[in-house]
Amino acid sequence: MTSFRYSVKRRTIQLAVICVLPFLAHVNPQSAQAKDTWTRVRSNNFVLIGDASERDIREVAVKLEQFRDAFSRLFGFRINSTAVTRVVVFKNNEAFDPYKPMHEGKRGNVAGYFQSGEDVNYITLTAEDLADNPFRVIFHEYVHLLLHNTVRNLPPWFDEGLAEYYSTFDMADDGRKVLLGKVIPGHLTILREGPWLPLQSLLEADRNSPYYHERDKTGSFYAESWALVHYLILGNDRRRQRELATFLDLLYQGAKPDRVFQQAFHTSPQTLENELKAYIHQNAFSQATIVLPEKVASTTTTIESETITLAEARAFLGDLLLHIDRLDEAATMLEQAIAIDPKLSLAQAALGVVRVKQKRFGAAIVHLKKAAAKDPDNYLVHYYLAFALSRSAMTDGFTVTTYSPETRDTMRAELLRAIELNPKFPESYALLAFVNLTAEERLDESIGMVRHALTLAPGRDDFIFVLAQLYMRKEDFITARQVLQPMLRESADETIRQSALTLLNSMQKIEEQLNRLKAAGLSSDSPRQDDDATPDEASLEPFLRKPQNGEQRVQGFLNRVQCTPGTILFSVEAGGQSLTLHASRLDHVRFVTYTAGIRGEMSCGMRRPPNPVVVTYRPGREDRYRTDGEIVAVEFVPADFQLQNP
Repeated sequence: MTSFRYSVKRRTIQLAVICVLPFLAHVNPQSAQAKDTWTRVRSNNFVLIGDASERDIREVAVKLEQFRDAFSRLFGFRINSTAVTRVVVFKNNEAFDPYKPMHEGKRGNVAGYFQSGEDVNYITLTAEDLADNPFRVIFHEYVHLLLHNTVRNLPPWFDEGLAEYYSTFDMADDGRKVLLGKVIPGHLTILREGPWLPLQSLLEADRNSPYYHERDKTGSFYAESWALVHYLILGNDRRRQRELATFLDLLYQGAKPDRVFQQAFHTSPQTLENELKAYIHQNAFSQATIVLPEKVASTTTTIESETITLAEARAFLGDLLLHIDRLDEAATMLEQAIAIDPKLSLAQAALGVVRVKQKRFGAAIVHLKKAAAKDPDNYLVHYYLAFALSRSAMTDGFTVTTYSPETRDTMRAELLRAIELNPKFPESYALLAFVNLTAEERLDESIGMVRHALTLAPGRDDFIFVLAQLYMRKEDFITARQVLQPMLRESADETIRQSALTLLNSMQKIEEQLNRLKAAGLSSDSPRQDDDATPDEASLEPFLRKPQNGEQRVQGFLNRVQCTPGTILFSVEAGGQSLTLHASRLDHVRFVTYTAGIRGEMSCGMRRPPNPVVVTYRPGREDRYRTDGEIVAVEFVPADFQLQNP
């Protein structure tokens, strides 16, 4: 039986000032006190909530909108952020403390952090630190989000260097002057005092490189990446700025970084390294003051604000806890929100996703249906419900053989509704394509869905993995390999690379078997007449008939076929038990042989010796002949075959 894998790797970027991948402190669910006033502010691209003053929350909204608008104008990008971005602004450090990262058992001294997700991104900070500019870490990570949703295959040096360059973003009060390129003293000290990473090594470093995986962002890789981007933009009287624009444009078109460096910069890495070292040791550095032709939109657009209830505040905080994988604390917070207001859609939906992650699928679906009933026009609620149903049938390895027709129809309906409500949300397309893959239906349509999802979210490994399986199911192995092989070279996720390698190996075995069948003039449904056509067990299983709803499958031995008036009885020994199965006519049973010596004919009587078979049947007692069910298919297999997925 073919099992399909849906990668559920979530892009968890938990980056703070002092550590990577931090753990959060234990959260006191009472941190959202009834006496606090919670405010929600909506701007063009952000939803902010907080117990800080409305003025401070609006200031954060303006700052983020300015950054987003200025970034898109300066680089000419059409920013395509497919996930909602929510911002939590705490009134002071005491309120923020329960949500701060932990490192080696101690709370980090963080000014804020950014948590990305496929459905929702979160930015957290405290109004108490606004004067100390907590936005640097936020701007750094937000640059990553904006770039990764627009350009794929960015080289790490450029990705990190540009994020550091933009982390010093500021804007003059007139709303037109953007200030960029402030020197970062820590980086400058490292480069002036420590050994340099050879520029060729910097340029060749990928996301598996030890340089890229330094403990924090204060090492030579990040310092040198920042310096190189700073130089290319502002150094040498800005003569290389146009070359950098050419380089970026080639990347945007999908070119490989190592192939276009010489084309864009017209020099060797060694020459550029000499220029960069001279630049770092100079006494003064330029900063960029860019005057935009008009004010950024955020300074002229109305920002709406309103007071929200304690239940709504706890729902937001519970959802934040969900997205940083603190599931127990999230459940407590969300249950409190629901106790106050059972009709609160956000709390019901978030608690539903918590239950999915806890593998309490029945409870998850109950909560998500309540959320959908209350908020039927929320695309995320419909997506979450389909997500819960999809996970309920998966193994711990996120594989699934098939869904029942009822479940499949419900998932399709929910996902189509989610797409109708928000056609720019890529997760709905990818999951709908996966549902079709498991049913082996609408494969061409599903390929189009995944490719569209990849235009919305370029470079998503989990989407690419589904796309490869779709091509594989269509037996288009050439295209499937073209899709998978870059994942082996470029993915930073070891699980994704191993999954791609496993699928490539399986694909090779299946393709070899198909070629043997074609050479013998056979199809997978044809009886085998040649020992050389016998498949091995690794490549046979994908050809076996998949059980449908209400069916079971066993491996064993067919001992006898007894023909009586009106009924044919099959005696099967399987797993230490004897099964008697019935059929009204032989031509109502699907017979397939995958081994030599069986030529597809079927006769009544004893089978000497008994035949190794895989049998599919519909269980149910039949009183007249005392059978265990109705037989659907008999597949003759090699004696050494072992069924992996009954």
